[in-house]
Amino acid sequence: MSLYLIRHAQITYPGQNDSEVCHGQIDTGFSAPINRQTLAKALRKGKPDCIVSSDLLRCRLLAEELARDSGIQVEFDPRWRELDFGNWENRSWSEIRKEDPLEFECWVKDFVHEAPHGGESFFALQRRVSQTMEEYRNMGHVLVITHAGPIRAALCFSLGLPLARAFELAVPFESGWFFELKDKNWQLVSPDLNHSIANREVVV
Repeated sequence: MSLYLIRHAQITYPGQNDSEVCHGQIDTGFSAPINRQTLAKALRKGKPDCIVSSDLLRCRLLAEELARDSGIQVEFDPRWRELDFGNWENRSWSEIRKEDPLEFECWVKDFVHEAPHGGESFFALQRRVSQTMEEYRNMGHVLVITHAGPIRAALCFSLGLPLARAFELAVPFESGWFFELKDKNWQLVSPDLNHSIANREVVV
């Protein structure tokens, strides 16, 4: 049993600098052209028995390309969505800091348990991701198109890392993360992050 998680391609938001705006489950923006090498790399692991994707547009585009290349229909599952930032969605980080200073400070100090108003904590994100992963134990090779947050949650779940270290893990656009079920647990096979994490070389 194996699981291959891929982050979606880079997204551009008209009139916005992506790094300055809070984007979680908001479903807007335009994807960069899909890199054919990403598709080839995803299918090089073997033809998947199942393709699953976040139902947000920035994941759907890559998932639909993979479906065409593999001949397998995609299942869209909202459990693979990005972290829900609630009323912070589509607001600039500078605006959030200015208008919601106490809530923002609490979240920065403990994003694992704290959640923006109307949103979810990182603990809640990992719970939905880990529960979903457990459902794949008997599904062969599953390919999932998702976001950086769920991938970080899956990595912490697999590697036994505290969630407080989640943002130390770099998850580039279109990067792939391969897990196998070994000794009844999902274990990361590639890339091998253990050395980098141990030496704090992994950055956001």
